[in-house]
Amino acid sequence: MAQASLRLVAQENPPAQFFLGNNASNLMNNRLERMKQEIAVWDELNRSAGG
Repeated sequence: MAQASLRLVAQENPPAQFFLGNNASNLMNNRLERMKQEIAVWDELNRSAGG
């Protein structure tokens, strides 16, 4: 993990969100997938508000 952290801070444009390790990455990918599914379910209503 230390090596990954050092590589991260050396980047010219590091990511705003970084999940260190397999568990953290898997948890966030799963959460993002659930969020995308929820957004898709409510997309029509969301868009009906205009703007």
